[in-house]
Amino acid sequence: MTVRASNSVSNESATMEFVVEKPVVGLSINTSSEYVQVGDDVFFEAFVTSGTDVHFDWSFCDLESVADAGMFYQILNFIVSGCTFVVSIVHVQDGK
Repeated sequence: MTVRASNSVSNESATMEFVVEKPVVGLSINTSSEYVQVGDDVFFEAFVTSGTDVHFDWSFCDLESVADAGMFYQILNFIVSGCTFVVSIVHVQDGK
């Protein structure tokens, strides 16, 4: 963007660059299996349909939280049995 100021004596201009960011839209999560046996590996993947500079924070109940971990999350050798867990993901757009 450029702005110009002028009068009968002089003129001057200033230029500034800026980035138009797209909001995060369509956040969803997929898993390799909804039912897991003790000792199994579980893989999760997050998707967005639109967004600029999107970061992902993963939370696995109260057991584990990972900030800015990317689109993929995995648990190797699942060791907790007899429970139902909620895996949540929060998008963070450019630290906001």
